[in-house]
Amino acid sequence: MYFPVGKSHFDPAFQGNGAAIDAFLRAASTLQHTEDEAVKVEGIYIYSGSSPDGSEALNSRLSLARQQSIEDYLRQRMDISTEVERSTEIYDWSALRAQVQNDFDMPAASRREVLAALETAPQNAMSFRKAISASAWAYLRKTHYPAMRKTTVVFNWSRTKIKSLEVTHKVAMAQVAVPAVEFRVNPLPAKEVQPFVPTSNRDIILKVNALVLPLLVGNIGIEYQPLKHFSITMNAYYTSLDWLTNTIKFRVLGIQPEVRWWLSKDMVGFFAGAHFTFCWYNIALGGDWRYQDHGTHMPVLGGGVNAGYKIPLGNDSDSRWGLEFSIGAGVLPLYYDIYYNVPNGRKAGENRKTYWGIDHAAVTITYRVGRYKVREK
Repeated sequence: MYFPVGKSHFDPAFQGNGAAIDAFLRAASTLQHTEDEAVKVEGIYIYSGSSPDGSEALNSRLSLARQQSIEDYLRQRMDISTEVERSTEIYDWSALRAQVQNDFDMPAASRREVLAALETAPQNAMSFRKAISASAWAYLRKTHYPAMRKTTVVFNWSRTKIKSLEVTHKVAMAQVAVPAVEFRVNPLPAKEVQPFVPTSNRDIILKVNALVLPLLVGNIGIEYQPLKHFSITMNAYYTSLDWLTNTIKFRVLGIQPEVRWWLSKDMVGFFAGAHFTFCWYNIALGGDWRYQDHGTHMPVLGGGVNAGYKIPLGNDSDSRWGLEFSIGAGVLPLYYDIYYNVPNGRKAGENRKTYWGIDHAAVTITYRVGRYKVREK
């Protein structure tokens, strides 16, 4: 299970916790008494770890509180009559150094600066945090620290032959492992350090282009990250309003899909991409003419390239909110009808032309609605 940073309350609705513990409880429910055998739980053990980004006293209290929260939740869901043994493993800076040294998927620049900062033997998380960049800190929080904070719950049980009183110890429960909490049924030594498995987070983001809102153009976009340096965005725009008078209007219905490459796999900082434009339009700017896609069935169909930069909003580099700036240029083949710009004005002609230039501009507010974890290969 996951715990929010600095929190100890176990929340089944947070980051898939409920699905993980339900799978464990289903496995536990298979341990039933039979006619010839009796099942007995002989011991329950909870081990947890803490990352070094806090004082040892604080991390110890937080780990114990999380253990108690998980124990309370388990006791509510199943009959536990035995005492629960608990212990905490505090990972120090040397453990973090060993993980970073073995993580060759970490960006080379971030890896070098983290190892250099660790060589100064920081006495607290604040001095270490100030010695590395925001991107390196975000990588550690997303990739390394969750593995250090994981909790292991161990059930040790036995089946007793009722007739022969022969006791046979078995391990029959499936292991359910998630990045922050792991369930096993055979006790592990409290000091055993689990092998580090690099993982990365992938985001699902909603966005609104604030730059076109003054034009009364409603819009929404969704961005999905299928690969660690690539994302796919789908933007939709629509308005059917006049600008206070029927001789000034900017009516559009369009979509603009986009493929992006990010310099950072965390989808912050610089990106470059390619976009496509598909749009119906009806435009009048107060002059003599109104312009509309030919026969209302010849929409703009074109595309181009773009680039931009995204920054997180708030003090936390892992904030759900972000602000994005982007601009792009491309080619748009146009085939449109020209009307007299009066109410029900008749058609005056038609025209074809090809537009080359700026076809995309955005100041976008983003919000991360979801995140899923992918094991690195």
